[in-house]
Amino acid sequence: MKQKKALVINEGFSDNLGDQAIREAMIAMLSDRDFETEFLYLSKPSVRSLPSYAYSKAIVKKRKRNSLWSQIKGVLYVQYWSIKHKKQIQSILTKHSFDLIVIGGGQLINSAGTRAPSGFAIAINAVSYLIKKHTKAPIHLIGVGFSGNYNKLERTLYQKGMDRVDSIYVRDSFSKKICKEIFKRDSIVIPDVAFYTSEKVTAPNKVKKDLALIGITNFTEVFKKYNDDASFTKADYFEALYKVSKEYRAKSLEVLLFYTTLTDASECREFQTFVKKEYNVQLSIASIASLQDLKRYLESASHVYSARMHALILGIKEHCEVQPFLISQKLRSFNEAYIQRSEPVSEYGKRIVSNLEPLLE
Repeated sequence: MKQKKALVINEGFSDNLGDQAIREAMIAMLSDRDFETEFLYLSKPSVRSLPSYAYSKAIVKKRKRNSLWSQIKGVLYVQYWSIKHKKQIQSILTKHSFDLIVIGGGQLINSAGTRAPSGFAIAINAVSYLIKKHTKAPIHLIGVGFSGNYNKLERTLYQKGMDRVDSIYVRDSFSKKICKEIFKRDSIVIPDVAFYTSEKVTAPNKVKKDLALIGITNFTEVFKKYNDDASFTKADYFEALYKVSKEYRAKSLEVLLFYTTLTDASECREFQTFVKKEYNVQLSIASIASLQDLKRYLESASHVYSARMHALILGIKEHCEVQPFLISQKLRSFNEAYIQRSEPVSEYGKRIVSNLEPLLE
């Protein structure tokens, strides 16, 4: 019997360890159902393997102002991106005969927050167009989140992409609402695919330490994206995080800072310096160079605090007591659906498979 073949398209080769975890879980789920898989890095299709990211040396570049010229360049980038990546996308689509194509796994259908469109909007439009042109395989948007607040061009690009996909599975009820109201598409709510654990994996008994991992996220890139209160400064942000570290230490827990992206890694070191300077307290930083490194820390940790949803998911999978830093609607929805309800993590995996079963047969 011919083996079924699937193409997985998401951000799994980015520096974001959450994106890498999504890719790993999606491929594991398809492999467990006898699919042979190929992978396409959505925003950078020419990248064919996971780059080696230097988290310990990451430096945050200052963001350019949202000038009119930068917005014009963003609009021109729509055509540039398609021209740059067209051959690479066509190559993988024509080389293989796919039975199934899945886009996402846990990504956010987001906005750039400017007049120019987000790279994700550009990529989804271009990739879905080429899929329909070169294959007959169904396209399924799986486990995505919708942020809302799209500019006019983003709406147009996303709408074209949504019109080409055969079905949409979202990760929370808020996304289901946005998907229907803005893009006029029905969708099904499923847990984030990162919750899935391969059926072939046997989890060993793990010894937990009295260890709290505190995730430091980039203030400008993450916090300010969702919170526009100009009076709340980076110093205020660091003070809030330091208060959390004090609370854990008051419970006799060892505190270790961690990160899941390059910009978070840089912010982690800046926060460490701030705490040393202001309070003469030396907080250590976890040495993380890969997704597997992060998992090893989570295996031994008892507590996890983070504003990164996939760091929280990985913590839940490792039976940590997780606490979200509620800086966005995405995290509030996640908190209500998965942390406050506190179902066994195995149930989330079963629910994912149950909902996607018609696609995987």
